[in-house]
Amino acid sequence: MYHLEDMAADKLKKSLSSFNLPSFFFFAYFILGSLIFQDFGVSLDEPIQRVHGIVSLEYANRLLNRPLNIPQIRDDDIVSYEHRDYGTIFQMFCYVLELSLNINTSKEIFLLRHFMVFFIFWISTICFYKLLLYRFDNVIIALLGVFFLILSPRIFANSFYNPKDLPLLSICIICSYTFVKFVDIKNIKYAILHSLACALAVNTRIVGIYLPIWTICFIILEWISTNKKSVYIRSHFYTFLIYTILFILLTIAFWPFLWEDPINHFLYAFKSMSHYRWYNGIFFFGKLEYPDTIPWYYIPFWIAITTPVLYLIFFILGLVVLAKSLFRKNGLSFRSSAERIDLIMLVLLFSPILAIILLKSTVYNGWRHMYFVYPFIIYFSTYGFTSCYKKFITNKVGKMRYKFLFGFPVTIYLGYMVVLMIRVHPLQNVYFNELMMTTRANDYFDVDYYGISFKQGIEHLLESHETDIIKVSYSSYRGLNNEYLLNRDQRNRIKSGKADAANYFITNYHKNTQSFNQIINNEFPYNQELIHEISVQGNTVLGVYRINNQTVNH
Repeated sequence: MYHLEDMAADKLKKSLSSFNLPSFFFFAYFILGSLIFQDFGVSLDEPIQRVHGIVSLEYANRLLNRPLNIPQIRDDDIVSYEHRDYGTIFQMFCYVLELSLNINTSKEIFLLRHFMVFFIFWISTICFYKLLLYRFDNVIIALLGVFFLILSPRIFANSFYNPKDLPLLSICIICSYTFVKFVDIKNIKYAILHSLACALAVNTRIVGIYLPIWTICFIILEWISTNKKSVYIRSHFYTFLIYTILFILLTIAFWPFLWEDPINHFLYAFKSMSHYRWYNGIFFFGKLEYPDTIPWYYIPFWIAITTPVLYLIFFILGLVVLAKSLFRKNGLSFRSSAERIDLIMLVLLFSPILAIILLKSTVYNGWRHMYFVYPFIIYFSTYGFTSCYKKFITNKVGKMRYKFLFGFPVTIYLGYMVVLMIRVHPLQNVYFNELMMTTRANDYFDVDYYGISFKQGIEHLLESHETDIIKVSYSSYRGLNNEYLLNRDQRNRIKSGKADAANYFITNYHKNTQSFNQIINNEFPYNQELIHEISVQGNTVLGVYRINNQTVNH
């Protein structure tokens, strides 16, 4: 007998079908981002990444006999430029926008870049929705996966200022969608779109090369698995050829460093970035670790303590369900679109992590340089949720009641994440999950290593000293970066310099080779009067100290 609760569910579906929920959601999300992108500080990488873009664009302009009327700010030869191994497509695009819009104040320059980081991430969330919809064929499930992605505090915050890791994450999402469509449909349209997406990924960060590599691998694997190999080649050869040639040409076109010697310069960049010149200490488990001492579990551990626990649970369940499915079928079949997508997501997630561990590649503070695998974690979280949901609801009479019982805890948790992110805004980047609830994370790990909180420290001093000149010292140049967001009057009031000549000292307690002993031993200026402190989830993020000049002089 048809249950009344199921009738109510059908009515709800019909009402939702007449309302375009995804369009409303993405519009609302865009409005939200447009309202809050100015709230975040300037991150560690932003000024130097802007310089990379300027150097690349000016070099390209010179090489092409100056078709663009742009100012000559730098005289660097890109072949000898120290940071020539960086892909700069996003940085060049932002600089072109900066010039086109006639933006000339530092505040406007970095706010524009913040908006563009958000904008590309916003576009990628739409592609992520399309990917999940294509795989699970359910609007609500697809939107839930997007919610998981957006309601990940560290990713949310970074999506407004991280100038290289978040653009790569965004383009990886776009690329994974074109990857799936290209492997499934194999037409000229998706050959072009996927080659473009892959070229953009490589030109954002060279690690993006793993996307076209896996594309070619899947094409070969599919060819091996088919019984009609000659038919397969005749049907798809030119499509694959177009993809390959176009990818190579676009990669070179988008990366000026490759123009004069594509092969050797690309190999140099790949070798350089796989073992990057990073020698500073990283605060991990209460002590400084260096590139040659970082334990193999560094990346998995950071993922485990900074991904919301509910997503981790569904992620693990998703992998277990997929593994059971593989065991029953003795491996994946390329005949099923769903299985192809699952396998693509699996290799896009685990191959970079395994490569980092096996090759002992250089890692940095936290796991921001590996954020590009996070969407694939969320994919399997969504997969796990879907599998549990189907198992829970199957053969249940009065399914509406059971849907509520299953969905209610998930809704409560997402609501909790919304409240938490509002409460800690704009410092969602220092989030730790429930596994760290009984531990002061900043006693064992770096918290605001990107220096975003310096903005709040500077604003505090400006608000508490309405007219005075403020002599301030910062624990690192991350503080100076955040002066870029001040207007002219505010910058005239802030005089930064060494601590022994300052009245105030602002620190994000970033523990590295230079500052570790100073912080641990409470040495000057950390032994001065603490007048303002910012804490998030019980972890100290920022401190403002008043310096006693008499103590300093003695």
